[in-house]
Amino acid sequence: MPYFDFLFFAAALSLGWGLSLTSYRLFARRYGWTMGEVHNSKPMLPVLVGLLAVAVALAFAVARGDAFGGWWIVVAGLAWAVFWTGFLRVGARSALLLAPIATLALCLAWISASPPPALAAIPRAFAPYPNLEERFGRAAIGLIGLQVRANSRSS
Repeated sequence: MPYFDFLFFAAALSLGWGLSLTSYRLFARRYGWTMGEVHNSKPMLPVLVGLLAVAVALAFAVARGDAFGGWWIVVAGLAWAVFWTGFLRVGARSALLLAPIATLALCLAWISASPPPALAAIPRAFAPYPNLEERFGRAAIGLIGLQVRANSRSS
């Protein structure tokens, strides 16, 4: 069964569009490309939006780690930025809309994602509170899976 890694593509697109936004003004001025109204009148807005997208995508790549394709997110994002800025030229104007959408999609999917199977199989000895359920029962964990620390003060 084929597997589509939405988080990978959202991170790579967010990184690529963010890099395109941060660098487009430099290339447009140097090579005489057209710039949109936002790039002319408020040049820091695209840069800040692009830096936010890059920061979130890089944070996800670092959190994903080397074993789960973190470096490939960076490589794919750089390739997408080169394609979007270099070949499309006017792509940074649409990236001003697409980068925040991709970043928001990445954040929402990242928040709701379950850990990869290799990380879910961490031995209980390395869990934050390995004996919590045995000591205080299932009620201490809660219905939504939050772990609760026992009160250490005795009254």
